[in-house]
Amino acid sequence: MKYAIGGIEGQHECTLEADRGSEQYTVTIDGKRHVLSVLDADSDGMDFVLDNEHHHVTYLKGAPLETRMILDGLEMGVMRHTGLDDIVYKNSGGKSEAGANKNALVSPLPGKVISVAVSEGGDVKKDDPVCTVEAMKMQTSIKAHKDGKIATLAVAPGDTISKGFVIADID
Repeated sequence: MKYAIGGIEGQHECTLEADRGSEQYTVTIDGKRHVLSVLDADSDGMDFVLDNEHHHVTYLKGAPLETRMILDGLEMGVMRHTGLDDIVYKNSGGKSEAGANKNALVSPLPGKVISVAVSEGGDVKKDDPVCTVEAMKMQTSIKAHKDGKIATLAVAPGDTISKGFVIADID
């Protein structure tokens, strides 16, 4: 995913790639790759290590397409490229210009994926278990919302997901 970051000596291009099953990411800023590890995150902010240096972020209210934050005392904004907004919104269970994404199986809660019962290309029936998510020491089975074939599967055991995260697309 591409982002534009402002407030740190101008504007910078940034991409973020997750390492499945861990809290580690590869962040590319203006073509230079960095390793980012999330230590703690909640709705108010996050602590992380970037290239072996600890940082703290506090989230602020911003414009609809911008995330405002204070990073180590410096206020800044992260703006998604407008060409990707519809894709991000659609894949998070929202409506796109074409209407609601009826194929998306979205998580009803945040948590950690404990197990996955399906694979891409596999057939499912409505109410078949797709994965199990643990939140607050309780396990919840996420079930298929319709009959079909798993077109894409976006989770693996050990992944941490948010409420509304698209677990799978069922065609």
